Amino acid sequence: MLLNALVIRDFSFSKIGLSSYGGAIGLLIGSVIFEKMCPSNKTFIKGAIISLPLIYSISKLACFFAGCCFGLPYDGLFSVTYTSGLNIPLIPVQLIETITFMIIFIICVSLQKNKMVAGITIALSALAKFLLDFLRYNHLEEKISLNQIISIVFVIIGICLIIKRRKEYEH
Repeated sequence: MLLNALVIRDFSFSKIGLSSYGGAIGLLIGSVIFEKMCPSNKTFIKGAIISLPLIYSISKLACFFAGCCFGLPYDGLFSVTYTSGLNIPLIPVQLIETITFMIIFIICVSLQKNKMVAGITIALSALAKFLLDFLRYNHLEEKISLNQIISIVFVIIGICLIIKRRKEYEH
């Protein structure tokens, strides 16, 4: 099945940016401020972190329809051609991300009672983002992207949160 119906106007590589991590950081800062203002909401930050994969999943649908953040050249099943962009068949990486992050969200919601779920969510999401970034068009010219470097930092942060919560839980 070849999907060739999407059109991009005024495509620019500058549209491929760090919006996902910027959005995540903004959500976390807002959550911390809210929890400081309303200390009775002790689980607000955890809920915000668990919801990050869902938010990202939905945002990737918008990227798919806008034609940004697209994948590597690929002329096979489910390839997508943006006729006002590169005009070549591409991997629909945005849809792959949507499905992947929806699965991560479902897993993390099922783990919501686990004390380490915030760290697990951050580590899993960042690892998925790191790996899926290899399917993006910009990897034709670069080995590791800035998004992947930031993803590594977030994987480490997630692992540190898991270790911290595990030590708290053991004592």
